[in-house]
Amino acid sequence: MAYYAVGLLGLSIGQVLVRAFYALQDTVTPVKVGIATTIVSIALAVTLVVPLAHGGLALATSLGALFSAGLSLYLLSNKLGRGKLRLGSLMPKVVLASAVMGIATDLCLRLLAPFGDIIALGGAVGVGLGVYGLLLLVLKVEEVDQGIAFVLRRLKLRRT
Repeated sequence: MAYYAVGLLGLSIGQVLVRAFYALQDTVTPVKVGIATTIVSIALAVTLVVPLAHGGLALATSLGALFSAGLSLYLLSNKLGRGKLRLGSLMPKVVLASAVMGIATDLCLRLLAPFGDIIALGGAVGVGLGVYGLLLLVLKVEEVDQGIAFVLRRLKLRRT
């Protein structure tokens, strides 16, 4: 599981980046990235399966996902032009909010564990969502403000 966890960031970022290419009417680039990722993943699997056994396959999959996300991000940045993605100011805020959320959910799980798994999990998910959302607001993440403004505009349109 630890080897698979390495690739979670790559998997989640990759999904968003593929949709960004589709939104730009570019369906060819994700296919090319997928082919390159498959080649890299196979090479990694062949290399890592001997020293790590089945863990090597999991790690190869995770590293392939990170490779895919990195390549997609690089290609999207080139397609849009440098500076258009503005990840430099966003990433530290999201990483900080995620780290604090992780600590809060872990504490919540430990505190609520005596009350049963369902209560502990539900409480941890609720606390995690609340802490993460609140931190994104406090850290003034521009995309969150834009999303809230969009929802408020839509709600006002529907009422009239």
